[in-house]
Amino acid sequence: MGWGAGRGGCISMVEAILFDLDETLYAPGALLIQAVDRAITAFVAQRLSLDWKRADALRVRLWTEHGATVRGLQMLCDCEPRDLHAFCAKRVDPADYLAPDPTLRTCLAALAPAKYVFTNAAQRYSRQALTALGVADLFRGVFAVEFMGYRPKPDPLPYRWVLDALAVAPEHVLMVDDNPPNLRPAAQLGMRTLLVGSRPDPDGHPRVPSVLEVSHAL
Repeated sequence: MGWGAGRGGCISMVEAILFDLDETLYAPGALLIQAVDRAITAFVAQRLSLDWKRADALRVRLWTEHGATVRGLQMLCDCEPRDLHAFCAKRVDPADYLAPDPTLRTCLAALAPAKYVFTNAAQRYSRQALTALGVADLFRGVFAVEFMGYRPKPDPLPYRWVLDALAVAPEHVLMVDDNPPNLRPAAQLGMRTLLVGSRPDPDGHPRVPSVLEVSHAL
């Protein structure tokens, strides 16, 4: 998968780059994602009347099985996704955890292709995070979970919707993500892929240690 010779041309033919947001545009283990996880656990505990330990274990299981906890909650108890996002929005402001990153900005600005965010997060949260990082103006758009009809990655259907919205052939699109399963549908559709970080990857996607290395990969 990824950038093999059979994938339709050289790297210079990339016209659009899709970046994941959380733990891709900022380093893994940041306090922000921990705060988001706590807020989701609190929602699960309240909605299902569970103690914290059981609610947190369920959050992790649903995320693992469905790509996003909210998708699992939809199937488990007919949860309305907007309720979860509204609950989290009241408790987590990305500006409290992220700061402008001049190095990230320089690296992104150096990338010639059009840049977009493709994330399982909500639109409001995504915009807040990009603004806090000081890079919001470098992206042409955000494909958030609302655009995806609350069908989070790695559900293949939103990938098709994103390609339709871009009006760019898949072989000219690069997807950058820290979660290997999220890259699999992209590769199957013919997109180029780039894995950020050190998570185990059975599919063997091209890899860089951080998003700051994307320009070198290109």
